[in-house]
Amino acid sequence: MEYLGVTMVCRVAVEVMCEPCDSDSDDNDVLVSCFGGNQQGERIVRVLGYVENIVPLMSDDTFKSHFRVKRSTVNYLINLLGPDLRNDNMGRDSIPVYKQVLLVLWTMATPDSYRSVCDRFDVGKGTAWRAVWKFVSALYKYLPTFITWPTQAEAARTASYIENRYRFPKVIGAVDGTHVKICKPQINAHHYINRKGQNNLNLITIFTRMDWLLSPICGVVVTDSYQYWVTCDHTLKFIHVYCGEVGSVHDSRVFGLSGLQSLCTPANFPGNTHLLADKAYNLQPCVMVPYMNNHHLGAAEINYNRIHSSSRMMVERAIGMLKGRFRSL
Repeated sequence: MEYLGVTMVCRVAVEVMCEPCDSDSDDNDVLVSCFGGNQQGERIVRVLGYVENIVPLMSDDTFKSHFRVKRSTVNYLINLLGPDLRNDNMGRDSIPVYKQVLLVLWTMATPDSYRSVCDRFDVGKGTAWRAVWKFVSALYKYLPTFITWPTQAEAARTASYIENRYRFPKVIGAVDGTHVKICKPQINAHHYINRKGQNNLNLITIFTRMDWLLSPICGVVVTDSYQYWVTCDHTLKFIHVYCGEVGSVHDSRVFGLSGLQSLCTPANFPGNTHLLADKAYNLQPCVMVPYMNNHHLGAAEINYNRIHSSSRMMVERAIGMLKGRFRSL
């Protein structure tokens, strides 16, 4: 699986930046020029004490509505990623890990600009950008932990559930692609424009269980238009993700590049099981697609398409939940 796409300016900036993540880092020339910094040198007035004084007063429901996760999930992320987010270098103290995590979750959960995020969390733009980069980089290391292909027992449970619920036998997941809007790149921008005229990245995913939260968080730091390809099971958990192709690439082409075909073995698809995909994909030994509607379908083909569509909707719901929770996607 490819690393999630980031902007060209971020790719350049991360190579030249090695300073610790601190709240007084606005003097970084690269980020000042990238984000439009304070040219006059005057002190920037920001909100004080939001994390320290306001967040603790929020009810659990209000907290989740703002940061899109429960407090227990934030604590889990702190314990998981804390060693990677703390500053072990000499120099100025970094902002607390708790504040970094809340800042990143807010950035992912809302379409706010960095200017708005920095104002709320009382940090510089360079600090905010580096906090997001460090968080995503740290979480990406755990991708093999949270996005895993189902075991034979898990595949059997998924197939049994889908057959009982939708009457479609031997299905262990559904696959689909989606796009993530990005800033227009300066190089080969026309390659990123999708069929809707938007700059996007392609995402293809495969879903399965409901604990999908942690795995796709990294997908928020993107540019122009990338495609993502995902696969999920009946509990809406990602079991396979591929991303990074430009928005103009067709779904079937992204599927071919995703590496999923190498997983089409009897061990991964026990009992002649398969995935479901829409008509944009080609029929393959491990992928079932609907009949093309040429206005000459018989009753059996129409019934097959209806059951196929009902079963495959789980991947549509999973993508909708992901983008609904993390609005930056």
